Amino acid sequence: MPVAFLFSSFFGLPFDASAEEPASRAVALHIPSGPLAGLIVYLSAGHGRLLHRTADGRPLAWSWQRDPRYGVREDEWTGDFVVEDLAGRLEQAGATVVTLRERDPRSVGFLVDDADAGFAVEGSGGWAGADQAWGPGWRDLEDTARATWSFTAPGSGVWRVYARWVSSPDRSAEARYTVRSPTRDEVWTIDQRRHGGIWWPIGTVELAEGQNAEVLLDGAGGRLSADAVRIGGGSWAPGPGYEVAPLAEIAPIHRQSSLGGPASLLWLDDGSESSDIRFRARWATWASPTPEEAIFLSIHTNAGRGRGSEIYAGVERDPPLDPQPGSLSLAGAIVEALPAHLRLVAPGWPVDAVRLGDFSEVSPRWQHLPSALIEVGFHDHPTDARFLRDPAFRGAYAEALVDAVARWRMGSAVIPDAFRPVVPGHPPGDRLP
Repeated sequence: MPVAFLFSSFFGLPFDASAEEPASRAVALHIPSGPLAGLIVYLSAGHGRLLHRTADGRPLAWSWQRDPRYGVREDEWTGDFVVEDLAGRLEQAGATVVTLRERDPRSVGFLVDDADAGFAVEGSGGWAGADQAWGPGWRDLEDTARATWSFTAPGSGVWRVYARWVSSPDRSAEARYTVRSPTRDEVWTIDQRRHGGIWWPIGTVELAEGQNAEVLLDGAGGRLSADAVRIGGGSWAPGPGYEVAPLAEIAPIHRQSSLGGPASLLWLDDGSESSDIRFRARWATWASPTPEEAIFLSIHTNAGRGRGSEIYAGVERDPPLDPQPGSLSLAGAIVEALPAHLRLVAPGWPVDAVRLGDFSEVSPRWQHLPSALIEVGFHDHPTDARFLRDPAFRGAYAEALVDAVARWRMGSAVIPDAFRPVVPGHPPGDRLP
C-alpha cells in the first residue's frame, strides 16, 4: 500500500538576519538535561482515522475508528493528550520524543528539498542518491560546509520543524540544525550517524504570516548529509477526488511517507498488508537501531464494563513469547506511579495490576523496544469520561508517566506485590517476579 505524502514544495526569499535583526540577536541552545536526557520515547496515540475499503481494496472514505461516548472519542482524545499534555513534559525531562501520529495540528505543511530554489550550499560537497533520501537524492557535504533551507510562513503561529538526512558511520555526531526566525536562533544538535530516512523532529519556530525564516545545517567531526526540511503538519489524500485529511488525525500507516522509513514496512513477510497497529510496532523497531536507548509508549482509552487504568506489557500467543523484562518493569513502574500522582485530582482512581496483553503494538514479536500499552481510563463510563475531559487529571496523569519512565530508567521503581501480573497457565495467585 505505498502512498505519497502531499506537501507543497514551498520556499521564499533567502533569510537575511542582518536586515531584520540587530547584533543583539537571541540564541537558544537546546541541550537535553534532566532524568530522561539521552532517552528517545516513541509515542503512539491510539487509533486515528483510517480509510474504509471495499472488497477490491479501493479506498472509499476516511472514518474514525471509535465512536464518541460521554464527550470522548478515543481517536481524538489520545492525540490531544499526547500533543497537549505528555510530549512536552517528556521533553522538559530531557527526552527526545518522536510521535507516530503527526504532532503539528496544522493542516498546512510544506517542505524544501535539496533540489528546490529555497536550498543553498556553502562549501565543498556533491550530490548523491540513496534509498533514504527524500526525492531523487541528497547533498553529501564536507564537515566545513553548511546548507540552508529558506521558507516563508503561510500563516502565523508556532510551526513544528522536521529534517531528513542519510545516515552512515562517517556522518557527524554533532550536526547542528539552527532554526532562524527574525527574532532568534534555536539550535539543536543531531547525531547524523543514526535515524537516516526519517522525518526527525528538530524543534519549533514561531512566525507571523509572511515572515522569512531558514534552517541552517553545519557541524564538525564528520561529513554532513543535507536532504530536506519540512515545516508544519500537512494533509493527505489517497488520490484525486478523495477527501483530504489532516495528518494529525490519520492513522500512522497512512502517513508512512511523512514519518519516513521504507515502504516495505507496510507489508508483512508473507506478503500480506500490515495492520496499522503492527505497522506502528515495526516502524519504531526499524527506526531505533541497537544499542539506542529508547522506549515505546502506546496511549489508549478503554471500553467495556470497567473503570480506571489498565497497563499492559506485551506477550505473543502464536508463537508463544513471554514479555520482555524491560517492558514488564516499565509497566510496573507506571502502575506504581499512578496512585500517588492521581490521589489529589481523582481520589480512589482504580489502577489494576500489570496485565499481559497479546496486542500487536507491544507484542515482543513485532515490538523490540521496552514498551507499555496504557489504557488511561474507560471512555464509555460517565465517571471516567468526566476525568478524561478534566485538564487537571490529564496533567497529573502525564506527570505520573514521566515520573514512571524516570524511575524505571534509574532502576529505582519497585513493583508492589499486588501489581505483579498473574502468570498465564499457572495456579491462581502465581505472579511474575
